[in-house]
Amino acid sequence: MSTTKKILSVLLGIAMVSSLAACAGKSAASTGSDAQKASGMSAQSESAEKTDAADGGWAYNQGELSLDRNAEAKAAFDKATQGLTGYDYEPVALIGSQVVAGTNYCILCRATPVTPNAESSFVLLYVYADLDGKAEITDIKDFSETDGSDEPVLGGLEMNQGAVSVDSNADVKAAFGKALDGLVGCNYETVAYIGSQVVSGTNYVILCRTTPVYPNAESAFSLVTVYEDLSGKAELADVTDLSI
Repeated sequence: MSTTKKILSVLLGIAMVSSLAACAGKSAASTGSDAQKASGMSAQSESAEKTDAADGGWAYNQGELSLDRNAEAKAAFDKATQGLTGYDYEPVALIGSQVVAGTNYCILCRATPVTPNAESSFVLLYVYADLDGKAEITDIKDFSETDGSDEPVLGGLEMNQGAVSVDSNADVKAAFGKALDGLVGCNYETVAYIGSQVVSGTNYVILCRTTPVYPNAESAFSLVTVYEDLSGKAELADVTDLSI
């Protein structure tokens, strides 16, 4: 991939902040689904919620995740990737946006090299659309890259090569449901099944939109690791905030 990509320490802002602690003590959480939020949050807009232009900060998408439901982001993505060679980028979800002199978009994509039998990975693709409607890719952060010490970002994770939806991966969905059963404080909406790691049992890594259970709470995104042991018991092993 031609664009220099940072690893998860930047991607996640080295923020190993547990959403379990941050969200504890509220009401019971639901497991969520790819189709709608576990909390029943209604779609707020076709486009991602943006901060005030004067602020210039990034805002997590509070509305529809599909790029097809975010017309401006889709148009920018299509222009930026038109004629691109070497990799095929399949948009999965609009993660956030930033209003500048134009708009920056952060889009979760599945990236596949255009070579025979190539394996896919997941990336955050950053697209800038200027005020004249032109668009370009400004950065790509790959979930499977290594950091300066050559340590794997996700510690030996085998990237999901199949269906992205958790609902389409029965084992992952079952483990996720068991791990979140009775959990309180946050709702977890599954966005994408990223990959797995076989240990003494299996770790599943799932990108989720997380929403604290209190009025008018704003959502963020987290990489959720679910561990399922050999007897079929599952637990929430880690929740790491996704920084954009």
